[in-house]
Amino acid sequence: MSLAPEYRSTQAEADIRRKILGRLYEFLNPLTGGRNGMGWRFGEFLYRADVAAMLQQMPGVRYLKFVELYAYSLSNGQWDRSYRQDGVIDPGSFGLLCSWEDAQLRSGHIIRFSEEDHR
Repeated sequence: MSLAPEYRSTQAEADIRRKILGRLYEFLNPLTGGRNGMGWRFGEFLYRADVAAMLQQMPGVRYLKFVELYAYSLSNGQWDRSYRQDGVIDPGSFGLLCSWEDAQLRSGHIIRFSEEDHR
């Protein structure tokens, strides 16, 4: 992700990172998130374009280089993490989209700012 020039200080980056993380967790909240802020329906897909569109509306975001999606599924009492190369998370007919941070599972959101922002 690249930031607009006025956001290229350490303090501004920290502030926008905090706001982006908050917005991602809001957007992926199963009850109050979603495209219309009314939550996610059971079985509703998440597309890379949904996340990109939401991020591009954030003040200070100049452009996105890429958005990666990872799906988690519970199998035999273990969480399996899989990269969604097609950019789509299908939660299954009775599945629900959500987001949480867990260092052990490597869940949560990672935001990387472009190195060109620091030149």
